[in-house]
Amino acid sequence: MPRHVREQRRLIFWRGGSDPDYRIDSIVDSNRQLDLNKDVVPTDADIGSSTYLISRTWLDRKLRDCAAKGTRYVVSGRRVTVGVSPLSRATLG
Repeated sequence: MPRHVREQRRLIFWRGGSDPDYRIDSIVDSNRQLDLNKDVVPTDADIGSSTYLISRTWLDRKLRDCAAKGTRYVVSGRRVTVGVSPLSRATLG
């Protein structure tokens, strides 16, 4: 499930963790993180043969999905805490 990190302009693909003591903190160690400043191109055609670029349309869909269904996580260094409310469109701003 993708996670959007607004301040660092990242989209993190995180599937959770199996160890309950490390599950939340494992988001920091996700091996698939998109830099929204560098890895987003205007259209699907601009992706070409890239295995990491995403289109703006795809990103917009994922961000709407995060806002509608996601849980807010606050990442500070290597510390992650879970927010009590779902993401809002204002948070994604």
